[in-house]
Amino acid sequence: MKPKPFFTAVILIQLFAAATALYGYNPPLGNESVLSLFSPLTTGGTANAAGSSLGSALPGELTVNPALSAGEQRVVLDVSYAGLYGAEDDSGYGNIINLGTVIPTSFAVFGGSINFIQSPFEDYLPLGTSLSVNFSASKDLTERFYAGVGISGIFGDGDTGISAGIGALYNFGDISFAKDLRVGLSLTGIGTEFRPKDASGIRNPEKDITGYPSAFTLRSGFSFLLLRTENLNAGFSAGLSLPRFHNAVFDFGAEIEVKKLFFAKAGWTLNLLEIEKECASLIPSVALGVKLKIGSGAAVKLTDRQDWMESELTPVIAYKQFDGGIHAVSAGATLKLGQKDEKGPEIKIEIPEEY
Repeated sequence: MKPKPFFTAVILIQLFAAATALYGYNPPLGNESVLSLFSPLTTGGTANAAGSSLGSALPGELTVNPALSAGEQRVVLDVSYAGLYGAEDDSGYGNIINLGTVIPTSFAVFGGSINFIQSPFEDYLPLGTSLSVNFSASKDLTERFYAGVGISGIFGDGDTGISAGIGALYNFGDISFAKDLRVGLSLTGIGTEFRPKDASGIRNPEKDITGYPSAFTLRSGFSFLLLRTENLNAGFSAGLSLPRFHNAVFDFGAEIEVKKLFFAKAGWTLNLLEIEKECASLIPSVALGVKLKIGSGAAVKLTDRQDWMESELTPVIAYKQFDGGIHAVSAGATLKLGQKDEKGPEIKIEIPEEY
């Protein structure tokens, strides 16, 4: 008799738990979700190595895969705030503030972000207080293949973390029903983790914890559009990360965009260690946003290029719930200066009159 899928899943989770017990992987609850809190778009959706199926990369996503921004043509400014509210098992109020930018140049595309986290919760989201500074550089090696490197430093009330990351992204184009199929792969946390002071780990509260983001985390993912029309786009993304190669975290995201104006995202995370320890929140996260075309007075003063006369402002709100009744409500805006150049060069052949 074949085993039922549910019992097969339970057996796999137990095997992961047994393997994890042999090593020192003992993270604080919620540590694998930290990177998704660096933007409302990833808070409500997912942050995986292939990025979003709908648009270009945000500064906060470059900590997941620094190659994501290689195709960006416009300067990107991003700011957001997230409030953490707990009123059940772990009460209190925390704050997350994010600032970031992406700057394309003729040599490479550079990204940077600053992220402040203040989480007073002791049991269900013991992230402490920290400030992270992140830098990245990416390059389109070919029209379809991107590569990138990044470095991060996390400082605060705990052990300082300094780490690097490398990543790659390949765009396969349209394959059957999958339009604009992108596959990403990255290795992050090459170095040390930030370990918040007095925080306890999921696996054993009595032993020293491992910090966040987890060291030596292999990440993979893909994203594509299921539907691509003038008035409606719909996409799907999925990712798998292996923190310290001792746990498995699956991310699934769905996105829809109407008339290139309104969009909505939903994300769902499956962390095998948190499920095994019965401290996982399986409620999907959501994000809503709108894309607004605005005139850029600064661009008028700097250049007479028509594609810089109008910019794109994207306000977003998002919601994500953690175990223990802790709620994350995020709001922010992204400003992309100018319009993306989607037209090829205009070529004219002029023959002198004497010929």
